[in-house]
Amino acid sequence: MGDLRYALTIIITMMSGYFNRDDAFGDFLERYNDDFPHEPEIDLRITRTLEFIDECGFQSKSRVWRKADLFSFIVELDNVLMLKEVVVQPSHVLDRIDSFYSRIDTSGDMVGLPAIYYKAALQASNDRANRVRRGTILFGVLKGQSDDQILASLDNYLLQM
Repeated sequence: MGDLRYALTIIITMMSGYFNRDDAFGDFLERYNDDFPHEPEIDLRITRTLEFIDECGFQSKSRVWRKADLFSFIVELDNVLMLKEVVVQPSHVLDRIDSFYSRIDTSGDMVGLPAIYYKAALQASNDRANRVRRGTILFGVLKGQSDDQILASLDNYLLQM
């Protein structure tokens, strides 16, 4: 059942944005109980995103495979590839994400983005605010933005919440 909840959380987030815990499940399951007209679009988006992740060639021990990290990575990679139509190469994504994650995994006294991301992935990772934090940071990393640009985006987004 956990796998189903995880997959539903990804699909609902792809369709409507980040939400708190399982709050959106009831509405979506009720609305699409009999028919899911978005199936072709969502299937295409998920397939392309997962194929792209496979092309990246992440190591089996990469942080990207952790549950909260993978959730955010799938959602934000879909956002970059399919919604914003940003052209990125798998090798660049691998380098950017591995580089960012190494800043989390190797620093004892984390500050800035790595500290914000780490805390958002560790504590209350299913809360909307922490999903937004992780997503905004990963979106910026995927686009190759500087830490200052990502922090500005994060500040702007969280002010709007």
